[in-house]
Amino acid sequence: MSIQRVFLGWSQPALRTAAELIFARSSNPGFCDLSHVAAVFPGREAGRRFLVLLTDLADGRLVPPRILTQGQLPELLYPPQRPFASDLVQRMVWAQALKSVPEGDLRRIVSRPPATDDWQAWLRLGDLLRRQHAELAADRLDFADVAREGAFLDGFDETDRWTSLSRVQQQYWSLLDKLLLWDQQTARLVAIKNKECRTDLEIVTVGAIDLNRTTREMLDQVSDRVTALIEAPEDWADRYDAHGCLIAERWADLPVDIAPNQLLMVEDAGAQVEAVLETLSNLNGRYAVDEIAIGVPDPRLVPVLQRTLQAQQIPTHWPVDRLLSATAPFRLLEAIAEYIGDRRTEHFAALIRHPDVAAWLNRQSLPFDWLTRWDDFVCSHLPPRVGWFPEIEDDTTVALARRLVAAVHGLLAPFATVSLPLSRSSTPVRQVLLQVYGDRTLEVANPDDARLRESLKTVLAAFDAHQSLPPSLDLELSAVECLQLTLSSTGGELYRAADGPAIALSGWLEMPLDDAPVAIVTTFNENFVPSSVNHDLFLPNRLRSHLGIEDNARRYARDLHNLTCLLHSRQEVRLIVARRDALNEPLAPSRLLFATRPEQIPERVLQFYNRKDVKPRSGPVLGKSQFTIPRPRPLGEVRATFRVTEFRDYLASPYRYYLRHVLGLEVASDDLAELDGAAFGNLLHDVLKQFGQSELKDATSEAEIAAFLDEELSRSISINYGPDPLAAVLIQAEQARRRLAAFAGWQSRWRQQGWKIHTVERGNRAPIPFSLGKGQTVSLRGRIDRIDFNQSTGQWALFDYKTGDAGASPEKTHRYKDEWHDLQLPLYRHLAEQFGVTGDVRLGYIVLPRDVNCVEEKFADWSEEELETADDVAREVVRNILEERFWVELSEPSQSMTEFDCICQAGVFGQEAVV
Repeated sequence: MSIQRVFLGWSQPALRTAAELIFARSSNPGFCDLSHVAAVFPGREAGRRFLVLLTDLADGRLVPPRILTQGQLPELLYPPQRPFASDLVQRMVWAQALKSVPEGDLRRIVSRPPATDDWQAWLRLGDLLRRQHAELAADRLDFADVAREGAFLDGFDETDRWTSLSRVQQQYWSLLDKLLLWDQQTARLVAIKNKECRTDLEIVTVGAIDLNRTTREMLDQVSDRVTALIEAPEDWADRYDAHGCLIAERWADLPVDIAPNQLLMVEDAGAQVEAVLETLSNLNGRYAVDEIAIGVPDPRLVPVLQRTLQAQQIPTHWPVDRLLSATAPFRLLEAIAEYIGDRRTEHFAALIRHPDVAAWLNRQSLPFDWLTRWDDFVCSHLPPRVGWFPEIEDDTTVALARRLVAAVHGLLAPFATVSLPLSRSSTPVRQVLLQVYGDRTLEVANPDDARLRESLKTVLAAFDAHQSLPPSLDLELSAVECLQLTLSSTGGELYRAADGPAIALSGWLEMPLDDAPVAIVTTFNENFVPSSVNHDLFLPNRLRSHLGIEDNARRYARDLHNLTCLLHSRQEVRLIVARRDALNEPLAPSRLLFATRPEQIPERVLQFYNRKDVKPRSGPVLGKSQFTIPRPRPLGEVRATFRVTEFRDYLASPYRYYLRHVLGLEVASDDLAELDGAAFGNLLHDVLKQFGQSELKDATSEAEIAAFLDEELSRSISINYGPDPLAAVLIQAEQARRRLAAFAGWQSRWRQQGWKIHTVERGNRAPIPFSLGKGQTVSLRGRIDRIDFNQSTGQWALFDYKTGDAGASPEKTHRYKDEWHDLQLPLYRHLAEQFGVTGDVRLGYIVLPRDVNCVEEKFADWSEEELETADDVAREVVRNILEERFWVELSEPSQSMTEFDCICQAGVFGQEAVV
């Protein structure tokens, strides 16, 4: 008896018709018992919705059917004779099989085999073969079949390769046999061969239009128990085979009628979202949210759609709550594996920033700002690996770093074992996860807690599964290897039911069995609808077609069928075609758009490539931006002291000055790969300070000065950056060494001109009063890099060391178009008076630029009148600060303090203000 085919027609979505049909066949008055039915769907979401529809039809009085996906169906039909090998076991056995074949066979499979001890590379290669084996077995083929059948394909030159692959496959089967295990694909083929398929259930396939050959032959053995429900009218029966699957060649030239108002051509991902909103608006509230489905062939668009619709108070539901690999426990174990593998500082930083590790550290009696202080430690010392700490007395940052590292290493102590069998790897994993999550109270109704509970359960189950490994596969591995091996074999998705009525977001393949009367399909573009595989390493499309496995023709037929069903069975359909994707890469329109009358094809091509219809963006969906630049708040106290270096910041941007000097905001980061400009300058400053305080400060010998500076630089590098600095730091140290050597020559010549170092790095002994007029006075403070005196001329020189690459002059850094924008050197005059600096005072820089031939002094030639003007500007700045004038809009964007660009919306379209 053949499989019964039932055509559901297009009067409404197929899922509703299927539910009504099965309910009508099996219901008794007041009760519906479907326990004898197994309903099979292409995906799990259709099965979930099918149960909802049945429950509504039965008014809750229902014994539900078994709900299966196509991939779960085969194991319902036969009794496995042996346990199944897990995916990890299959990978390991494939790897063993590869390593056991002669080298000639191996090199025909892969030109450069992995090193013998590189087990991870062998496992990756084994996983690749496992996937090819699974796909071919689904259509009752093995590697030998490919070698044999491929020989009849013109231009096929892979016979030797597939013959070698066949030998590996034979060895794989032999090794599994010795372990008394089967893989699922082989078990199904044996069940077919031995005619073992049977069932007492009524099997109903719904929309199963693309079953593989293995599943179809298993159904043939129970055909009298199978009904195929097909989403099409009866007069289309010749386009479907006896199993209800598509006959691909019958769809190749089938035209599809898309009305002009059903097609929307837009520019990019953002325009797609706007088109969705416009379509929803045009529905004028005629449909409830759960009567609308949005197809999302490109899952990258899902987060954008969710955020945008949520902002409009439109609920949505995407069934995939989270990939397991994106859950907190999985990412925690990934971070642990990365860190304990090499102890690199950047991996330690990633580990302590994991939200759950950070929460655990907050419970370990550390200072509240432990992360900020760790960042300070890393920025100051750039350790490439964790474990080295500078010997600096009374340095609280270093002390905190030691405590933090000790705490984390205590947490990771269970992984300190040099090696352990894979079967025992769950013990340290469980201990660490218990430390991190053991104090958490999980609420059943809380979605975040539910996700955490499910992810912990799945991850621990993956490690626990190793306890049943055959002894020959129970490898002795390091903790890192155990973690990496298990995590690479553990994946999947966590699903979440809708919290209430919502617009369903579905993948393209799920759309035909969504029962919403409104269908909006985004990214209706080539490679999404339909998808294509043309460059498969083992099975290119031409070979696929020859072997009769899934190829581009089958994908085309499947997607044309899906589109046809949507167009005929939905009340409203909109297809949105984008010219560019979420990454701004160009897209082509779906070839399904050209399955139409010949005269329409040029129209659609022109419509897609004609940008005259591109609408300007309507701007933010919410109208006015919800993000504003935070306004300055009133200060609680009046400032009385000002650093001479802060005036330039106010002159550049009063608002950014407020962020830096009033709120004290600064960049905190630990991702530096080299000394930044400030750290490089500080390194040179420290060495020059030591020189200025040494007995050699009055030396005239260039060689002696250079030797001192060279030794001092090496000592500073060792103290601050350890015995094994980053390579970039070593390079920068050599750059600093060249500049210091050039400085030694300049210093020698300068001293021979009669100049002596009077003092270096001198700060205020006491506050320096600075009159604002009208009896109002504030204090100045600061540190002068170097004060020199020339006994023969009686002149003083107030110097600031400048280590920037350009070596700019004081005039260029302090003034622009005769207006002051830095007051540091002019205000040095007031600071220097306490050191007895009076009379003829010169202000300038000692520049140590990238071009070492340009190391020199650069003096400013400002008149007394200009310096008085600078003092007046300083007084005006202080008055403005005291009057809290921080919100000052600028005529053009500020080029300084760029770390605050994000707060100030710099470069943002529709920027609120330029500050």
